[in-house]
Amino acid sequence: MVYPALLSVVGMGSITTAPVLRRAALRQRLRRVAHEDPLPTQILLQTSEIVKAYGLWVLLALAAAVSALRFHIGTTAGRLWVDGFKLRIPMFGDVIRKAQSAQFARAWEP
Repeated sequence: MVYPALLSVVGMGSITTAPVLRRAALRQRLRRVAHEDPLPTQILLQTSEIVKAYGLWVLLALAAAVSALRFHIGTTAGRLWVDGFKLRIPMFGDVIRKAQSAQFARAWEP
């Protein structure tokens, strides 16, 4: 499970940082080809400008939110909320419910 998580983190990191670092070159290349950038390119360039301007603040806010969520999950009410959320996920909730029921049934075998 570590390898897929590592691949996800590296992939998201490269997708996030590449447009920020290569924004000027991308914009010059697109200016030579077309008069107006297509909508997905405009969204990408605007997002990279926002990340470059506010990236540190977003990262700090994300770290604070993750810390607060982890603290909340440590409480009884938070654990109940997370478990209820997991059970309401379409398709996966039913699988989780059945897996937990099977585990409970195995624990009580004579």
